[in-house]
Amino acid sequence: MKRVFAVLVLLITIALVYISDNTKFGIPALGKLLSPTHGVWQNRDAKGKNHIQLQTPNGTVEVYYDNRGVPHLFAPNEAALYFAVGYTQAKDRLWQMDFQTRIAGGTISEAIGKEKGLTIDRYFRRLGLPKIAEETAIAFKEDSTSQMIIQAYSNGVNTYIESLSPKELPIEFKLADYKPEPWSDIKSILLLKFMSYQLSYIGSDIANSTTRNLIGQEAFDLIFPDFPKDQSPIIPIGTAWNFDPIVPDSSTQDPVEEINYSSSILPNPYPYKQGIGSNNWAVGPKKTTDGSVIVANDPHLGLSYPSIWYEMQLHTPDFNVYGVTIPGAPNIIIGFNENIAWGVTNGSRDVNDWYSVRYKDDSQKEYLLDGEYYPIEERIEEIKIKDDQPFIDTVKWTKVGPIVYDHTFGQLQDKRGLSMQWIALNVTNEMNTFYLLNKAKNHDDYLAAIAYFDNPGQNFVYGDVSGNIAIQAAGQYKIQPKNEGKYVAKLEDQKLDNLYLYVPKEQNPHILNPARNFVSSANQQPTDSTYPYYYNGSFECYRNRRINNMLDSLSDITVEDMMALQNDNYNLMAAEILPFILQKLNKSGLTNEQSAILDTLQQWDYYNNTYLTAPTYFQSWWKNIHANIWDELQDTTKTIKVPLDYNTFQFLKEYADNALIDNKTTTTKETVESLIDQGFRAMANHYIEHPNENAQWYVSNNARVEHLMQIGAFSTWDIEVGGSENAPNAVNQEWGPSWRMVVKLNNEGVEAYGVYPGGQSGNPGNQHYDDFLESWRTGQYFKLNFFKNKEEADAMTK
Repeated sequence: MKRVFAVLVLLITIALVYISDNTKFGIPALGKLLSPTHGVWQNRDAKGKNHIQLQTPNGTVEVYYDNRGVPHLFAPNEAALYFAVGYTQAKDRLWQMDFQTRIAGGTISEAIGKEKGLTIDRYFRRLGLPKIAEETAIAFKEDSTSQMIIQAYSNGVNTYIESLSPKELPIEFKLADYKPEPWSDIKSILLLKFMSYQLSYIGSDIANSTTRNLIGQEAFDLIFPDFPKDQSPIIPIGTAWNFDPIVPDSSTQDPVEEINYSSSILPNPYPYKQGIGSNNWAVGPKKTTDGSVIVANDPHLGLSYPSIWYEMQLHTPDFNVYGVTIPGAPNIIIGFNENIAWGVTNGSRDVNDWYSVRYKDDSQKEYLLDGEYYPIEERIEEIKIKDDQPFIDTVKWTKVGPIVYDHTFGQLQDKRGLSMQWIALNVTNEMNTFYLLNKAKNHDDYLAAIAYFDNPGQNFVYGDVSGNIAIQAAGQYKIQPKNEGKYVAKLEDQKLDNLYLYVPKEQNPHILNPARNFVSSANQQPTDSTYPYYYNGSFECYRNRRINNMLDSLSDITVEDMMALQNDNYNLMAAEILPFILQKLNKSGLTNEQSAILDTLQQWDYYNNTYLTAPTYFQSWWKNIHANIWDELQDTTKTIKVPLDYNTFQFLKEYADNALIDNKTTTTKETVESLIDQGFRAMANHYIEHPNENAQWYVSNNARVEHLMQIGAFSTWDIEVGGSENAPNAVNQEWGPSWRMVVKLNNEGVEAYGVYPGGQSGNPGNQHYDDFLESWRTGQYFKLNFFKNKEEADAMTK
């Protein structure tokens, strides 16, 4: 037995050394890791109890775990409930909660050291997340309900942390050799601000300005229109706007013509990923087979272990709600109760405005705005570093926001600096939105709840047991003349009164029970051109039209139909582009092998199904065409914007003689036809010359669920799944449907189904770490156990 144990220790040691070489963090203390009393041995799977009676300062909470590890909490009051929510989440996801809030708060260097952590910490402190979290926590103290929720939640988390011995710490703490911090109100706020960052920090002004300066205004307007042509907006075309819009005073804003911020890539350790988005829709009683309302939502976010979502049921004498939350947040974010269901998609509108700062003199103590000099506010940031001295950073603030980039961060050479105005840096209370949604009973309650929602801009879909459906583009949005906020602008030219002028919430795009009997969103623009307020953003071009076409054509809709639509692999982009490039392709002189690949493409039905090769051939061919057209925009030393696939295709069709078509890196003059021909032959020859390269779509798409520490042993690679970022089933290498939910509501009650790619536990040794993944991969759903009372829960979980 001792020999077997010794061999096992050796194998684990080898595995841990491998992990240390294949993670961004490394392993500092193998001795501690291998300790039989405190190390990884203590993280082995242990079957938990199905029922816990959790004692809180405000009463006993009954916690029932079903066979998937989902906790169902039955509390005597709200204070006891939110204590239990914090305790329960920490029990399953403590390391994740600590890690993500360290990132957002700029304190990750304390855990992982200077080399990997300092740039991240400087970046998020310069964005202002810790500062605004502190200010929001102070504001919460003036709201008794918010303060009760967040304080009870923090107490629950800390009670669990205090109960842990060193051997019981999650394995990631042992790998990186650090301990969890006590939880605070600020950490929950930081988590929500971090979600704002991930979903709304598009920051296209800098790239827009660099690109415009490179190719000129006329070319820029041609390939970067504010809205893609021929789209299907969230609010149906032709909807009347029955309000009088606010008209701001005209600003003297001009785009900055020359500024050296493009001399290098600006530090951004967590860049906005083009393609992150979501689908949601609701169909009304006239379109369903039994007169029910059906609400569906599948947010497309990063796929990770532990999962971004945590499934829960929360029950008090006053409300009963089920859905998913983000570990670190006390309320259900997407879900349903006994009366309504709701879901969200990203609004994708640009809410970051960047301004070039003109200082009064070299001391940089004052700056010019609207004809006056104002004092710079300086915030001293002390960044503690593991095994090193603290780093002191000075972050300057203007009236619009922090100076993120200057000559000390980002290698700006003009000494002006770039200050950012971002809605997320306002004191807001999105938590109240979800608290009220969790308790909502009707459409009025839904509107009252989302009135508190400021950032990130989200499209909230709604359905209820009375047969109503609705959607609103919720958020706080600046009122701006056309093109303002699109480029880096001179701060000195701005009118101070205009900088904080916002669209009234009641004038945000919204519709209730439309004539087409469905509402939907998939990150497209919210309105047609008649909406009286200017906006721009990064809008989706294909999924939204496929979903709307399907919903429009379907009748007698069932829950199964909505599941099928969420798992639909039809690639509308390929359906529109491939016939055009096939028609333009010079097919003469092709080899037998090239002709075989061409034949595969000609027979393809445009579904990006798992084991097909045609999707891979198409994607590779199109990438070649796209890269050769935009050779002018391939400078990797600058922050440059590249046109969307949709705009590129429109450009190919309509502007074949434009000078941008020619590839400036060659001596010949290219045409649309020659670029298509070159792209095809390069693609085909690649696969002919590499016959052992698997061209099946799932291999090319390379979908994976990666551990947040990037530990290969804790991750799942090469998932055999179909889908595409241009299909409703928007699976990609780094993101995908992070939670699929379908809810049927009628006067008899609620029936719901859901799944996400992961599991409830954050412990890689636990049976519930990844037990949902196979169901998610194959398009299967779990029926969600929405218990009416604790007696029902007790009977089902025994």
